[in-house]
Amino acid sequence: MTKNLKSLQLFYVLMLVLSFVVMGLSFLDVLPTDYVGNEPKLLYWINLYSIVTGLGGMYVCLRWFNFKRVARAVKQEDENVAFRAFCSWVKLRLLVLSLVLLSNTVLYLASSYTETPKYCLLITYVACVFCWPSLSAFEHIRENDQQQGAE
Repeated sequence: MTKNLKSLQLFYVLMLVLSFVVMGLSFLDVLPTDYVGNEPKLLYWINLYSIVTGLGGMYVCLRWFNFKRVARAVKQEDENVAFRAFCSWVKLRLLVLSLVLLSNTVLYLASSYTETPKYCLLITYVACVFCWPSLSAFEHIRENDQQQGAE
């Protein structure tokens, strides 16, 4: 049961490490930086994409277990089935999170002409803290359901 959770936690850590390694290699001039121009139309699309992925993606990741279909799967009667559903939904959540994190990292490094990707990347890092996959998160989701049913 916890083996699946440990692999999800490992994926989470590797995702963050990959983002930091890409940034570190870019700052050491191993990978290129500022490789897109400063055309206004291009900067507009970079800003728009970073805002949509940074804010929208983080909203989705943070509210993931409040969506009806996901909540219904995790709040099943059988705890083993619910935990397997929790792990599969966490996998999808981490995939979305990794796409958002890595795309905002690349956008941040691609252009120094706009500040928006930097702030969206910061928002993404802060939101990552609240997406740690854990057994206590699973128990908390199920506990909230039991409390709401008792009221």
